[in-house]
Amino acid sequence: MDYFSNTGANAGSTLSTAPNKHDFDQLNIIYGHTTDSTTTVAASAPLQASGSDVDDNPNSWGQLVSQSRNGRSSTYEKFHGDGSKTVTHVFWTLEAAAICPSCDHRYDR
Repeated sequence: MDYFSNTGANAGSTLSTAPNKHDFDQLNIIYGHTTDSTTTVAASAPLQASGSDVDDNPNSWGQLVSQSRNGRSSTYEKFHGDGSKTVTHVFWTLEAAAICPSCDHRYDR
């Protein structure tokens, strides 16, 4: 963007404090690619469902792999038959963490 110093005699000026037509024209030149076949977006395979849903049921989260010292934060991993992995992060309430900071709170009762 084309900024200039808004100090001294220009201190009150609001010129060049927001994008202008020239700025947007330059972005279109850089990213528009309307006249060629070039793209700046990497090709990627479409995401496919693994066939194994993770939901509010704690048994769907997989194996506990880490937990914070105070018991407030847990991370679970579930591996799927297609080689993919789902990571579930749970932030527990103060009450759940107070029961046993080093326990897997899914089994607190």
